[in-house]
Amino acid sequence: PYLIIKKQQAILLNEYVKLRVKNKNKGYSDRELQIAKIFKTINKRGDKVGN
Repeated sequence: PYLIIKKQQAILLNEYVKLRVKNKNKGYSDRELQIAKIFKTINKRGDKVGN
């Protein structure tokens, strides 16, 4: 499961960064906040499993 989480993390981070760049002047979009939320929970889970 740890490798799967790492892969998901990388994909989400990539999407998150793209959105941040795109929406830099507009603040946060709903999709962006959703990804940030998912990313945080995956981070927490990833820490428990691996780091």
